Amino acid sequence: MSQIKHKDIEIPENNPFTNCKLNRATEGEYLTNLITKVSGNYTLAINDRWGRGKTTFVKMWEASLKQKGYHTIYLNAWENDIVSEPLVCILGEILPLITDDSSKAKLLEHSTALVKNWKKLVPEVVKSLAMLLSPFIGDLPKEITDSLINAPEDSLRKEIEGYKEQQTEILQFKQNLAECIQKKCEKKPLIFIVDELDRCRPDYAVDLLEKVKHFFSVEGIVFVLAIDKDQLISSIKGRYGSESIDGNAYLKRFIDFEYIPKEPDMEKFCAYLYDYMGMDEFLESRERIQKTGNRDEKEIFLSVATQLYAQKGLSLRDVERMFSHIRLALLMLPENKIGLQFMAGMLTLLTFLKTYEPNFYARMKNKELEIQSFVDQLCEIFHENLSRPADDFYFFYIFLSLIFFYYNYKKNPRTPDSLTRIDDETGQKKLNIALPSWVKIENINPNYLWYIENSSNVYKLTTIIELLDLRTF
Repeated sequence: MSQIKHKDIEIPENNPFTNCKLNRATEGEYLTNLITKVSGNYTLAINDRWGRGKTTFVKMWEASLKQKGYHTIYLNAWENDIVSEPLVCILGEILPLITDDSSKAKLLEHSTALVKNWKKLVPEVVKSLAMLLSPFIGDLPKEITDSLINAPEDSLRKEIEGYKEQQTEILQFKQNLAECIQKKCEKKPLIFIVDELDRCRPDYAVDLLEKVKHFFSVEGIVFVLAIDKDQLISSIKGRYGSESIDGNAYLKRFIDFEYIPKEPDMEKFCAYLYDYMGMDEFLESRERIQKTGNRDEKEIFLSVATQLYAQKGLSLRDVERMFSHIRLALLMLPENKIGLQFMAGMLTLLTFLKTYEPNFYARMKNKELEIQSFVDQLCEIFHENLSRPADDFYFFYIFLSLIFFYYNYKKNPRTPDSLTRIDDETGQKKLNIALPSWVKIENINPNYLWYIENSSNVYKLTTIIELLDLRTF
């Protein structure tokens, strides 16, 4: 059976980056070198758009850090934003590292005292803290939990009186935490990786950042945030209910350094997905090559996919989704239509249109657009690709094929008699429709117009639309 959905990449302990398809081992080494050379407590943000492989990268990097003797923690914040308060969550990840019972008990003492004077955490967080910590040190003393849960709301006077005590307890907690980390990790810092923070509830995301800054910014801990910074800024604005908030300036309070990964190599990633999903089973099959006479279909498909996805700025996750749709459509192609021309390339364009230009796709599917309007809108949609030099031959080739296919699909008494004409001077075929002046099509061999025109008269756009709608039987 063919693979149409990508599984999590295996990360071997002895060589964590061996299965990385984006060649990011050097980036992992760079970040490790940064941590080695920069001492103190700080927060490092790995900033990249959602779906571009941050999670896989930080997991590989975490494994490589462990290889080098670092103690690490990986926390998926998104998986915890419903069930846990950030303070409880962070403590719950750190405590298992502390093997000394006396140190653990002391840290617990200061953490409970901290909670006691933090009005916002009573009583729900205390209950959560008790449940979380009991596997490590036993139940919290009943007198502590009872006093916390049943404590009346503090008056202003008590708030003022307790202010100094609260500050002292925060300081003691941080000092004790630093001692525990130093004892456990010795000369190397604890690397605490927080992933998927930008996908959390806005209030949870902001609260976690504030807890890290106020309670866990201690010597010996380096926090690494794998984030989509723009999304996190939106969360900040959502948390405070105002678009006027400078989210970038707000984040600077919490983030000391920012690292932006290199642009992924779209060509290599598409080639990897091609192999992973077994596209050769269709495109390179002996039967298909015999029927089409085309031995360049793999090259055509990968060229069109790479150029389209790169120019449109699709994330790796989006690209994977596109490949999955295309592979599924090819699997559903009836045997009697295995010789359809331009299949993979056409599916690439149409899958993109269906996903990202649904209104245009629906009007095309319903034959609502006249041919010139169809061409005009199609040119605008693919402006980035069509305005490039015509050395991107394959994209232009499939683009023209789609125009001819739609022409035959739409054909009615008002449709022009032909999409081509014979040039009086050269005697060669030329398009009989207008293209914008910026479309770099001048280097396309006119002979291919004849081939495209004849092929489109035989094979129907209906078949490809049915494949995308999973309606082919």
